[in-house]
Amino acid sequence: KALDTEYTFDISVEKLGDGMAYIHFESPVSTLDRLAITPADIGVYHLVDEVWVKLAVTYEVKDGMVCYEAETDSFSPFKLVIEEGAATQKEEENVPTVPPTEEPDVPDEPEILPPIDEPTKPADEPETPAPILAVLAGLGAAFIVRRK
Repeated sequence: KALDTEYTFDISVEKLGDGMAYIHFESPVSTLDRLAITPADIGVYHLVDEVWVKLAVTYEVKDGMVCYEAETDSFSPFKLVIEEGAATQKEEENVPTVPPTEEPDVPDEPEILPPIDEPTKPADEPETPAPILAVLAGLGAAFIVRRK
């Protein structure tokens, strides 16, 4: 079956720039079944300096369609061919899953905390001289009242 059926087409792109580009095309699975070929039997060739160069082709089957992708670094004539085992099925991408983080328990109402105990001063030290002055003033007044 190598290169016995082919379809040639030209793709031209202005200002491609550096890097790689991808050619995407698709075919109904029913069409491939009617031709008695598998999705892996479609190849892509690219004309480079008058030589047909085989491109790496991957495919995946979605909803009754075979979606193909070929990578190229330039554009010019391309050829789709029926060639046994020319394409490789895409591997399923395993996207790493991040385990959910535990949410802290947040109460609906704020928690009422007991007041913070402040350090107390020793009992033998008065906080201010005011109580002592009041006692002295009271004694002085009593002394004056008694003398009269």
